[in-house]
Amino acid sequence: MTSSFSFQNFSYTNPYFRMWWTSWLLVSSSHVFGNKINGKHECEPHKNIFFLKTHKAGSTTLQNVLLRYGEANSLTFALPKQPGAHVFNYNLKFNNDLVRPSPSGSYNILCNHLHFDEKGVKETMPQDTKNIAIVRNPLDLFESIMSYYTEEVRAFQRIPGRDIQSRMKNFLDEPS
Repeated sequence: MTSSFSFQNFSYTNPYFRMWWTSWLLVSSSHVFGNKINGKHECEPHKNIFFLKTHKAGSTTLQNVLLRYGEANSLTFALPKQPGAHVFNYNLKFNNDLVRPSPSGSYNILCNHLHFDEKGVKETMPQDTKNIAIVRNPLDLFESIMSYYTEEVRAFQRIPGRDIQSRMKNFLDEPS
């Protein structure tokens, strides 16, 4: 019996994938947030968390969960230094100089959009930090980004086609 790998097997519309993904999220989140069974913690909640926030992958929902978790547990957030900013400067690789100073001098949660740099994250976050990211089917992600940013990105506006699928095909056939 041979099996072939296909991203279609991992579509969220596939009930087996949904069941696996939901189970994985529950198991994974219990390791980060703790899991109570009969009023007892099965494991200790983890307070130092880095979330690599990605566009168009449900990351704002998970960020909201992390913000509420941090607020409920009096944790310290690594926030952008620029007043009113909700993202770190994309033109610079993430580093500790981009972070608003914390009264304690340390941070528990880093969960804003940033230009990822492993060294910068390690300099900013404690050594025992748990790293979290969301993975999405690349074709679904591309379609979502192209649909969402068509009005803002001139390169997307120049792609011929009457609907998103034909525009995606045209772009992939002739990316220049």
